[in-house]
Amino acid sequence: MADVQSPPPPPPPSGQRRLVGPAPDALGSLPLDVLDSILSRLHIHDVVRTSALSRSWRRRWESLPTVDLTRSPGISASDVDALLLRRTAPARSFRLATRDRSWSPTAFHDWLLRLSRGGGGGGLRDLELTLRYTYINSKLNSCLFSFRELTSLRLHCCGLPHVPTEFAGFPNLKTMYLSVVKVQRHGGRGLATLIAASPVLQEVTLIDVVLIGDGPDEDWVIRASNLRKLTIALGSEYGGRMEDLPRLEECCLFGLNYAKYLTGMARVTKLTFYCNCMLSTEVDVLERLPFLFENLRSLILGVNFCMMSHILAIFCLLRSAPVLEELDVWNWSEGAQEMEANDVFLNAQWINHMFAKLHVVRMKKVYCLNNEMHFIEFILSKARVLRVLSLTLASDSLSSIEEAIIDITEYPRASPDAQVIFMGVEPESANK
Repeated sequence: MADVQSPPPPPPPSGQRRLVGPAPDALGSLPLDVLDSILSRLHIHDVVRTSALSRSWRRRWESLPTVDLTRSPGISASDVDALLLRRTAPARSFRLATRDRSWSPTAFHDWLLRLSRGGGGGGLRDLELTLRYTYINSKLNSCLFSFRELTSLRLHCCGLPHVPTEFAGFPNLKTMYLSVVKVQRHGGRGLATLIAASPVLQEVTLIDVVLIGDGPDEDWVIRASNLRKLTIALGSEYGGRMEDLPRLEECCLFGLNYAKYLTGMARVTKLTFYCNCMLSTEVDVLERLPFLFENLRSLILGVNFCMMSHILAIFCLLRSAPVLEELDVWNWSEGAQEMEANDVFLNAQWINHMFAKLHVVRMKKVYCLNNEMHFIEFILSKARVLRVLSLTLASDSLSSIEEAIIDITEYPRASPDAQVIFMGVEPESANK
């Protein structure tokens, strides 16, 4: 049967115009979360201009849950004032970065207060402040500790106010990042209190944090039962110790007198340890590790092969890592070799389970010093399941790649599958 098609509608009578409804608002039909995601990626000046694009966008910028001013270079303090004064809903995320010298430290006090009051920060979950270095001596407003819903706190170049005795904690905080932050009055204890009062904390990064009133003999304890990742890169000797961190998976230690913290990290799967800042008094700590890293699969070491304390330290860690699979060695060798770590010395460091599962070794900035070459030969001769040893020479290496290849190809290999790969020469900028 042939298809029956409806006849087209009759044209309107002569002289009459067909009524047409308003055009659909394509912008207004977007889901709110998509709309908010779009606006949060724009410069704040452009966000305000979007008011003219759509009726539904007219005042949307006043209630955006995400206020990301890190994407708004050149804004003034008065712009931030106006933005916060016009807000009609609580912010869920507030991020601000400035290098403007005209901004007063008191402005940050006012902005935090506004975020914490009325339509501001009762539900603030993400706070990120990146200020100028001169603000490190300016304490943020103590209302910071009223943001109970925080899940992420990132501070750079500012002073952390004293943790009040009535502080009830950050029950939802998962990420804490402090860089060039000054922690006031008994700083180590204040920092430990802040961490302990965040029961679901999973990631902590401390870079160049200044702990006022703290020294190497201060007694405070870091407790964090849910911590997964920890980075400590500090430039001064501090006190404190670390209890067992049962869920810690990844740790990076760079700073003076931090080898002692290793005792709380027995369960890590990835460890980065820079021997370069290690104090001579810490050699004993590393000689007496009272445990094995039973889960450690990846070890990254910063080493000066001219210093015997560094060589002893790396062998202490290697002896304590029976299931190690990947080893990265970043060389920062300088000065004269204190003594030669030859095959007799290295064989004295050997124990049966060392290198049992090691299959990848990467060495960067190799200077081809005697101690480095002895170490390379030692690995090739002992690692029975090694698959790859990759080498990148320093730009001022004592040997050329061709000379290093000739030497290393003559080294005996315990693994028939071991390949030595030369990755070229580090650029000169990497050696500075």
